[in-house]
Amino acid sequence: MLPSRLPFSPMAGVDASAVERWVLDRSSAPAPPKRARTAAEAIGPEPSSAASSVPVLSDKTVRARRVAASEERAVYLDGFAELLAEIGSASKFYRRMTEDRETISGSSASVVAAFAPKPNATLAKRLCSLRLLRRWYRESGEVGFVLVESAIFEYVTHLETTGAPASRAQGLREALAFARGVLEIDTAPLDSTRVRGTALQGLERKGLIRQRAPLTVEQVRLLERVAADTSHADSLFAGACCFALYGRARVVDLRRNSLKEHKRFASVALDLVAKAATTDAKLPEMVSRSSII
Repeated sequence: MLPSRLPFSPMAGVDASAVERWVLDRSSAPAPPKRARTAAEAIGPEPSSAASSVPVLSDKTVRARRVAASEERAVYLDGFAELLAEIGSASKFYRRMTEDRETISGSSASVVAAFAPKPNATLAKRLCSLRLLRRWYRESGEVGFVLVESAIFEYVTHLETTGAPASRAQGLREALAFARGVLEIDTAPLDSTRVRGTALQGLERKGLIRQRAPLTVEQVRLLERVAADTSHADSLFAGACCFALYGRARVVDLRRNSLKEHKRFASVALDLVAKAATTDAKLPEMVSRSSII
């Protein structure tokens, strides 16, 4: 609703000259002096509780997550206890437990206390590295969990020559340092200069991204034709490929969707193709960025 001090009524006709005089009078009037802002005004209004509130989990959800984390931790502790039993007297921690006649298990008080400061994610990563080493020992015919420098160097060399993940050798070094701190195993001699050098050589490969050759224009057109033909046996697969291509999606992103969502890929992909045809985007440029197969 317009203010009553205006020179016209909203329900009546507008006098143009009166409006012009009123605007001129307002524009020529001196502006009121500006007052200094207070500290509260400078900071601004406090955020509302609705905007700054953090979602609160229910007690049931919190309890369920704690139970799941506790069960997950028990599995990791059992794994470390199994490795500790294989390492045997090479660990001061093991000798101390046997002197106290304490059972070597993940539920023993000593094991629970020793791993208490470590989060589950760290336990999972270190346990995986040590188990991979143990598996290689068994495949090589070694008996027991032997921790000698020559065997560690042979293992990291094996990782380098077989094209293992670039960080696996470095992960083993971190796991051995972890075992030295928690299980009191003298692993310092195992981290020799040649072991460190081989691990660093593997990390140099970490920046290299191995990708498939990009699709050609003819291959993309073939995928589009198959996707458009709903009677074709591979139309669903071709539609998913087109969707991943034009949506810059990965195969793992497609796997997260249900079958019902997959059935929409063909039509959505063809819509993207139609929109791309009306823009300045060039098909060869779009294809060269893809690596979905």
